[in-house]
Amino acid sequence: MGNYKDGQQILRIMYYNPGTGSYETYFLEPILDTGFKSNVPYKIDRKKYQEILEKYKKDTSIIDTDVVSFNYDYSKHDDGKIWLYAFYAYPKNSPEGSEDFYDCFLFDNDSCNDKDIEEEYQKFVRELMGCVIGVDIPAATSLRNRKAQEVYRTLKELDEVDSLIINSKT
Repeated sequence: MGNYKDGQQILRIMYYNPGTGSYETYFLEPILDTGFKSNVPYKIDRKKYQEILEKYKKDTSIIDTDVVSFNYDYSKHDDGKIWLYAFYAYPKNSPEGSEDFYDCFLFDNDSCNDKDIEEEYQKFVRELMGCVIGVDIPAATSLRNRKAQEVYRTLKELDEVDSLIINSKT
């Protein structure tokens, strides 16, 4: 599944999660055609973020941070029609003792007053991405190091399985 604009993927190659009943993003999934990627720590302009949320009458649970990562998912009816889009912002550099919690912005028939939910969702996401200043280098470096450790651990596990296969008597 995927939609393209001028040869660039703009809308999801997502996987179905039976636990949530929704389609969810992979790591580094494109966020529409904005050039931004999911699960990447971005520094945001807090004032602009708040202004956009106020414009769309959305509340925030992110109070103390200026670094967030974005993620999204959608849910389908049995007929294949998408009935819900959700866009998330997760705080990444909250100070100790902060009560920051993630933001979840829902777009369905109720929240969109019978407007086209995909159109409303995409309009909001594109505007919200306008508050991004850039990748947060300390948080992105930490993310990169965690990913490198995952690769190292996976390679060690592969070596172990290879050893078991080689030493197998069957």
